[in-house]
Amino acid sequence: MIIKPKNIAAALMLAALLLAAPALGGGWSWSACQRRLSPAAQRVLMQAQELAVKKKEQEALAVLEAFSRDRSGSVPALLEFMVGNLQFSLDRCQAAAASYQRVVQRLPECLPARENLGMVFLSLQQYRPAGEQFAAAAALARKTDSGRLDTLLKYAGTAWLLAADYERALPYFRELVEQRQNVDREAVRALVRAYVELRRPKEAEKMLVRLLDRFPDDAGYWRLLARVRLRREAYKSALAAYKILAVLESAGAEEMKMMARLYRLLGVPAAAGRIMEDLYRQQPEVLKAADLDLMVSLYLEAGETDRALAWLRRKQHRQPSPRNLLREGEILFRSARYREAFKIFNRLTSLPEKQGYQFLLAGYCAWYAGDLPAARSAFNRACRYEKYRDRSLSLIAALEKIMGQGRS
Repeated sequence: MIIKPKNIAAALMLAALLLAAPALGGGWSWSACQRRLSPAAQRVLMQAQELAVKKKEQEALAVLEAFSRDRSGSVPALLEFMVGNLQFSLDRCQAAAASYQRVVQRLPECLPARENLGMVFLSLQQYRPAGEQFAAAAALARKTDSGRLDTLLKYAGTAWLLAADYERALPYFRELVEQRQNVDREAVRALVRAYVELRRPKEAEKMLVRLLDRFPDDAGYWRLLARVRLRREAYKSALAAYKILAVLESAGAEEMKMMARLYRLLGVPAAAGRIMEDLYRQQPEVLKAADLDLMVSLYLEAGETDRALAWLRRKQHRQPSPRNLLREGEILFRSARYREAFKIFNRLTSLPEKQGYQFLLAGYCAWYAGDLPAARSAFNRACRYEKYRDRSLSLIAALEKIMGQGRS
């Protein structure tokens, strides 16, 4: 949820400058404040308003500050509020906060001052004081027909979320989600986050299920439900939610990858592979080398060796590497396709970190394929590398014994 304090503050400032705010509870109103202004203060207010409307905020502020100096720093609350607005518009947040706080001290029921003070605290990343001011402003809004209540509830909840006080954020978002005919989507997402952070994902799930009873075709709620179920490690129901989401709208790349991972967790690797293949056909550029490795593993787990090899070769075409060839040879070896594996290992002249290992494997392949001279030749190549020398010499000795028996 993104709030743009400066934009919102600018809108509030304009409303205040035009004295359009309605009367609030307790007999407080901007119009009453204006009526109590001295003629001199009214002239200063008008002059500052005209400058502000012309985007001459600095000049408007200078007029108000000069008036304040002439009166030893004491100015009416209405002028102090305007000083705060001008300071805020000029990005002088500390000064703006001081002005708004003076207004709130003198006029505790001044909702615009509390709301703007909350915005200033947000800009200063002082989230707890922001939450307190928005909460107070929301309480004031309940007494009036100002139309600000839902906005202030969202601001208060957001401030508490940013302060990582998820328990205090809950009631504000719950009211917006559970007590309104028109549900605020941002409030839903925020409420889900609060529940999850509080390790209460079941409550988030129940809330989303209730919303989906009302809005069964809402893809956004299905997406949230899937994520909440993942948090609960309820993989089957999470997969079900993702599948419904895929029917309602085209699933994104990350969602398709998640479905593949879920199928794998549930022991259906072939289905996971098919989803990754669909993603490759739709958006080949989003699949990274690790994704192609995953597809190879999925098809190996499913017992579809040829399919696994096809994807491994596709990866090698896209991103050539001796490690890909080594893996291809190992897959062929485990599948008893020794002659094919031998060709792979034998042409691997370089293998970082495991140089010589490929020749040892080539020797095994040739031996199992019945080509003992080729096996001996491969083991001789492996002997050049200290790590594999002892084993290779032992294998050569065994081979020569077998070959000698064959000649006799």
